[in-house]
Amino acid sequence: MHAKALALLRQLSEKETDMEDKLSASISYLQKLGPEYINQVFESSRWIFEQDRDMAFQIFTSVDIELPRTQVTDYLSKIDPALSARYIEYL
Repeated sequence: MHAKALALLRQLSEKETDMEDKLSASISYLQKLGPEYINQVFESSRWIFEQDRDMAFQIFTSVDIELPRTQVTDYLSKIDPALSARYIEYL
């Protein structure tokens, strides 16, 4: 269910030219997924990181849902060690 919704959001984002309009719906959706969907969050956030790393980082700093910190740190370090360090500083 979430995979289909996220795929649709990504498809709709392709029509947008403004980066915030392009990414904000997907980021908001991902911020609401709990720890039980961590793999979906990782998979679906990859394309957002490719578009704008600062905006994508917001996925993991939501105050609504707490994701497993170690897994998030490991995931971010695979994208860019600086992102992982930034996340640790955020914590």
